[in-house]
Amino acid sequence: MTHRIVALATAVMVLILTGPVKDGHADDFYKGRHLRIVVSYFPGGGNDLEVRLIARHMPRHVPGNPRIVVQNMPGAGTVIGANYLYRIAPQDGSVVGIFGPSQVVRQVIGVPGVEFQSENFNWLVAVNVGDVVTCVATERSGVKTLDDAIKRKEPLVVAASGPGSSTLTWPRAYKEILGANFKIVPGYPGAAGLRAAIERGEAEATCIAWASYMRRARSEMQASGTPVNVFTQMGMKAAPDLPQVENALERTKSKTDRQVFTALLTEYAMARPFVAPPGVPVERVQLLRKAFMDTLRDPRLLEEAKKIGVEINPLPGESVHEIVKNLKSMPPEVAEKVRSFME
Repeated sequence: MTHRIVALATAVMVLILTGPVKDGHADDFYKGRHLRIVVSYFPGGGNDLEVRLIARHMPRHVPGNPRIVVQNMPGAGTVIGANYLYRIAPQDGSVVGIFGPSQVVRQVIGVPGVEFQSENFNWLVAVNVGDVVTCVATERSGVKTLDDAIKRKEPLVVAASGPGSSTLTWPRAYKEILGANFKIVPGYPGAAGLRAAIERGEAEATCIAWASYMRRARSEMQASGTPVNVFTQMGMKAAPDLPQVENALERTKSKTDRQVFTALLTEYAMARPFVAPPGVPVERVQLLRKAFMDTLRDPRLLEEAKKIGVEINPLPGESVHEIVKNLKSMPPEVAEKVRSFME
């Protein structure tokens, strides 16, 4: 009996002195390693800016303090990067990435070129939820409201990126559903390319996310001599700092059209999503989810984000995964109309 008591007391003392036994595999994995972030966008845009902001602060929040390397892998509306993360990237947690959330919708509705199953990704976090899409036009175009764009005699020249990009999808939807008189010119590389097209006079307008890019870019364009007007916005809720701009979602007349816009707005319900490839060990996924959320709550990151005009409003990876799963219930007629805008 005495031996049992001594053995028990010894075990208790070991636990007190050494702490609980932990699975060191996940905690030790990043020590002395690089963590690579694949950015499926061109350099210089809002997504690239936010990823590099996170990369500067995240090493403090990952056990092992790995060096973070950012790699741009743009193309095909972010499909190239998304396909790489799903099919080619190592499945050990050494590579994570970000791509356009509209690609999740494209996968669900069966658009060609998408080579992943969204539900199989390990969703880590969405950086900024609740944004809206805005369309802006130069002051010299004379377009100040959506009605101006609808009633305009000459088409408004709208710069867009390639197929699969939301900067092409949204003008198409505005033109088809709401009757905007747009001449859409695709092919510009990323947000920086769209802005340059307007500043060079090749285009008069573009449609792009507000809080994550255009809010900051509008001020810069004003300073550089190319002022623009925000003539419409669309979101589940209007942007608080655009009270004078109509939320075009309220114009939709049919149930199907509203469902189409709601499906397209999925990208703002899970904006700036980070994923790990399928097959990453569960404990490493949990570690990365925690690291991202801790980073996005870091006072030093938030202070820098405020200085450079980046909005942070994160959604945990588990909640992002639920949004992805719920997209499967999209009615066929809605899916067909959404596909027509995204192809």
